[in-house]
Amino acid sequence: MIEILLALLVATQSAPVVAVDDPELAAARDLVVDGDWKRASKVTKRLTSSRAKDEQISNEAEWLAELCRIRAVAEAGIGQARLADWYWWVSELFATFSVSDLEARYGEGGLTLASLIEEPPPARPSPTSRKPLRTQVKREQAVRPALFRSACKDLSGFVHFAAHVGEDGYYRAPRPSPLQPLTQRPLCVYAVLEKYRDRRMPGAAPGSFHQVNERLDIVRGRP
Repeated sequence: MIEILLALLVATQSAPVVAVDDPELAAARDLVVDGDWKRASKVTKRLTSSRAKDEQISNEAEWLAELCRIRAVAEAGIGQARLADWYWWVSELFATFSVSDLEARYGEGGLTLASLIEEPPPARPSPTSRKPLRTQVKREQAVRPALFRSACKDLSGFVHFAAHVGEDGYYRAPRPSPLQPLTQRPLCVYAVLEKYRDRRMPGAAPGSFHQVNERLDIVRGRP
């Protein structure tokens, strides 16, 4: 169920970088610093898939934040502005980071990313309807990617987040829902967000906010 939210985004707050002891993630950061953005993007995709098969560890949120920032820088370097902006805001879900520090940490690609980040507009209701927008997905049509199956295995409940609709109809700037906190495993939240990354919201007014509630159904031991 998707409901329109009339809410403002809280301003991004600066926070120190949390050290993540992962040689592969450090190697991915070196790739973006060196300008090898396509390879860095591929590495981040592989790392999320391999990490999802492991048990959750204490620094998973910080690890994901760093990975998503690297992915955002890589997409910015490639020229994928929408994806760069998306992954920046996904990273902010898990740990905040100062935009002014992007160049120092990630090189030229970080500077490019900083120029592409779009502050979401103030929320406003859709002029086409006063009723909450709703979507329904038939269970037999629902697709559960491998990342989702691994990261959300044995979990139940909901993943809640809020987003607004861009001028192109795509979801933009996923943020914590003001109605419910993000309580699921960080990689499970990430896997759910991956489903919405390339999803359009037909009929929604650009700039309108939406509450997304993704139900995690356990069926025969698998989500």
